[in-house]
Amino acid sequence: MNEEKFEKETVAEEVTQTEEVLEQEALDESIDSKAESGGEEKAAAEEKSAEKEPEKKLSKKEYLIKELIEWVKVAAITLVAALVITSFVRPTLVIGDSMTNTFQPY
Repeated sequence: MNEEKFEKETVAEEVTQTEEVLEQEALDESIDSKAESGGEEKAAAEEKSAEKEPEKKLSKKEYLIKELIEWVKVAAITLVAALVITSFVRPTLVIGDSMTNTFQPY
């Protein structure tokens, strides 16, 4: 019973941390886009107002979907990197007698 409670608490903490990171990333992107468009004062004002807004809680389903999307992205990037590397580095096949035994007993 205690293990289940510990697992639930751990998952809840991870969800909270993930939510905070996602919210901060969205806020940073918003500020960057506004700063690029010349609205630096507006971006600073919105940053302050965003800090005052209550945090939006993700449902378990939304959290799992976001995690799944993240895993799919990582797998796709890894696959592309592997294909690029293997397209430039090819194994070499030796044809002929170059692999004959060179060790000769006394």
